[in-house]
Amino acid sequence: MKLKPNYPHADPKQYIAFMNAGQEGIALEFAQRLAAFFKAKSKIGYISSGYRNVARQKVLYEQNCKDHPPAGDGYVARPGNSWHNGRCAIDLDDRGFWKKYMESGDMKRTIKRQELYKYGLCLSLNHVDAHTVFEWWHIQPIETIGYTGDRTKFLDPDDRISESGEITIKDFQKAMGLRDDGIVGPLTIAKAKEVQEVINMILRGGKAI
Repeated sequence: MKLKPNYPHADPKQYIAFMNAGQEGIALEFAQRLAAFFKAKSKIGYISSGYRNVARQKVLYEQNCKDHPPAGDGYVARPGNSWHNGRCAIDLDDRGFWKKYMESGDMKRTIKRQELYKYGLCLSLNHVDAHTVFEWWHIQPIETIGYTGDRTKFLDPDDRISESGEITIKDFQKAMGLRDDGIVGPLTIAKAKEVQEVINMILRGGKAI
């Protein structure tokens, strides 16, 4: 696999949170490194953008070109040329500590980049209008440095995908209007049985027996 398990790991479900559904599918190794970094900071990493398929990237790119004709402002990559398409990039939401952490001076930025390297992570430097733009919000695995090919073909087949988007007990309880304490008590079990009956009926073609 192109992403090697040579860096600190932590449980992504505990230390990173995706703000938008459907973007959880980043590489698992990448998610575990991110979680390890935020665990060390005793923080949650709030992710505003994770995995994006090429079709979604195309929509964003075309909109960016319309907003900044004729070829966009450089902040949205062409479809297939974004690390988001390759499951190896995330954008952090500015509601967390990260923005202030990274915007506190160029020298400190350099030190903090080196700190990220310890976790197998790197920051993006984007080229816009002949200028190198520092993107404080955009993080990638360190192995992506220098790769210029199709981002969607970067990962090997044995690279696993993050399961951060799986429904948890708390998610289920919240959706069912129960107290979301994560404890599988009588009320949670009863509600799960109700839902299971509905699922079984759907799988039988909508016929109750």
